[in-house]
Amino acid sequence: MNIQYDDIFLIFQGMMGMMLIFVGLQNYFTRHEAYWYYFFHILCWILYFSIRYESFYDWTNNPKKLPLIDFLRDFHRVGFPMLSYLVYYSFTSQLLELPKTLPKLSRVLKNVQLILLLYIAFLVISASFFHEVHQQFWYEIVHTVVRIFLAVISIYIMIQLYQLVDRLKWFFVVGSVSLLIFALIAMISTLFVGNERIIDFWEIPLFYMHLGVISEIICLSLALSYKNKVVENQKFMAEQSLQNER
Repeated sequence: MNIQYDDIFLIFQGMMGMMLIFVGLQNYFTRHEAYWYYFFHILCWILYFSIRYESFYDWTNNPKKLPLIDFLRDFHRVGFPMLSYLVYYSFTSQLLELPKTLPKLSRVLKNVQLILLLYIAFLVISASFFHEVHQQFWYEIVHTVVRIFLAVISIYIMIQLYQLVDRLKWFFVVGSVSLLIFALIAMISTLFVGNERIIDFWEIPLFYMHLGVISEIICLSLALSYKNKVVENQKFMAEQSLQNER
């Protein structure tokens, strides 16, 4: 029996949806700014995979009647991953307190975010008014250059995080490495996808991207749990010290 990507797509999305709900509840109770960034990070990937899914357009027979559908069709493939990286850098900076622990890395991430904002603005304008741009060869070249740039930045972040004594860094390193590896596998697998009908799920490049994103999200969720545990222990020790003084 051959397992197709359609058979496991809903499982993947369900896992990410449960994580989104969990983070939303944690944000409601803790009111920590990092949770907002993490929430939107997961949401961007959910939207990306949902719109990439072919059945997304089945609910309307003539999507050209809806401008939003045309916009999403052009924007989602590049736009949502870029948005996810944008909020991911803010999440990393907040959770690891980079302005205090690694100010140099914090400044680099702010500059990278500015570049991403400009790139996202270009994507929004082109998807809204210049649909033909997304069919141009140079557009793919620009996107490839940006992806390589982000990969280099990810490697730089992992190298800089080694300076931290905090064990929290390992969750970010493992999550980033997992996403990089699976993204590379997905990119390589596109070279071997032919025009013939694809049967098995492992032949779908999007399957590996899904695995990479889920692996990263699991690691970041563990990082949040670990951070909460550390904060609770610090509060408990502070209360114990205060009681001893009294």
